[in-house]
Amino acid sequence: MKRPSFQFYPGDWLSSQRVALMSLDEEGAYIRALSFCWNHGSIPSDPEKLARLIGKGASTTLATTLATMFEPDSNDPSKLVHSRLNAERAKQDEWSRKSSEGGRKSAELRQNHNGASTTLATTLETVVEKWHQPNGNSSSASSSPSPSSLSSPIPTPTPKPKKRPDGLRDEELERAGIVGGIFGRRPGTAWCDKEVSQFRKYIMPMAQEDLDLLVWYYEQPGLEFRRKELKTLLNNLPGELDKARAHKNRPPSLFDGVNGVNTANKRGGAVKPNGEISASMQAMLLTKQLDEVSNKMTVIKDTYSGLQSWSESDKEKYNALLARKKELKAKLGIQV
Repeated sequence: MKRPSFQFYPGDWLSSQRVALMSLDEEGAYIRALSFCWNHGSIPSDPEKLARLIGKGASTTLATTLATMFEPDSNDPSKLVHSRLNAERAKQDEWSRKSSEGGRKSAELRQNHNGASTTLATTLETVVEKWHQPNGNSSSASSSPSPSSLSSPIPTPTPKPKKRPDGLRDEELERAGIVGGIFGRRPGTAWCDKEVSQFRKYIMPMAQEDLDLLVWYYEQPGLEFRRKELKTLLNNLPGELDKARAHKNRPPSLFDGVNGVNTANKRGGAVKPNGEISASMQAMLLTKQLDEVSNKMTVIKDTYSGLQSWSESDKEKYNALLARKKELKAKLGIQV
C-alpha cells in the first residue's frame, strides 16, 4: 500500500549536524529528494538524473552532495534509498497491520454482544408471555402487548482515554512539545518526575514571549555554553533566559546575521582611532563575561544538588558571582 505522507520531526531535523552544515539551497533540495524517495521508494544514484529529478535548476554538483545523505540500494546499485524513510515506512505498515487486526477483533466482539442480546431478548419474551397468560392459557397471549420492545442491544463500553505515565495533562502537552523539541524529544516520550516538576514550576507560568525567546536562542548557530539536555535546561532556566536576553539585546553590528561570526573588526568598529574599545565590542565582552559568570554559578549549584547546606567558602563565591552577574546585567541594560 502506498503511503501518502510520513512523519516529520522538526527537533530531529534542526538538531541534525549534517543538515545544519548544508547551505539553504542544499537543504531545500534535500527535502525534495526525500519526498521523491518516499513516493517512489528510491531515487537515482546518477548525479545527472538526480539533478533533473530535483529540478528547480539543481546542478550535478548539488546532486552529488545530496547523494551522500542516502545509501545505495543493496538490490539495485543504480538506486539510492534512505534508512530513516524505510524505518518510517515499516512503522506505518506495522501500525496498519495492528489497526486491521484490532478492527477484526472489535467486529467479532460486537457480533458476540449481538448474539448475547438476542438470547436475552428471547428469554425475556418467553417470561413476559407466560406472565400475561391467565392460568397458562396461551390463547390470551395475542391480547398482550408485544414484549419485543423490551429487548435492546447491550451498549459497547466507551474506552477511557489513556493517561500519560509521566502525568502531563492535556493542557500542558503543547508547551511540553515545544520545550522538548529543542532537544529532539518526541511528543510521546515520557518525562521523569524531576523534569515534570521543573516544567510546571518554570515553563507553564512563563510568558509566551519568554518561551519564544528561549526557543529562538537555542536555534541560533555557533553559540557556546548552552545546555545539552532538557533536564539541565529546566534546572537552570532563569539563567538561560538571562543569557537569551543578553544575546537578543547585543548590538547587531557585532554579528553578520548568518553564522554568528564576529565581524566588528572587519567593519572597522571594534577599536576607535584613539585606542578606545567601541560600544559594540564592549557589549560583546560583557555578554561573554555574563555567560562565564552564569556557568560558574551553575557549577556551584550542581555541586550541592540535593544537599541541605553549602560550605562557607562556596557561599561567598556564589554571592560574589551573583553580585557580578547583577552588575553585568545592569551594564547590558537587562532588567535585574
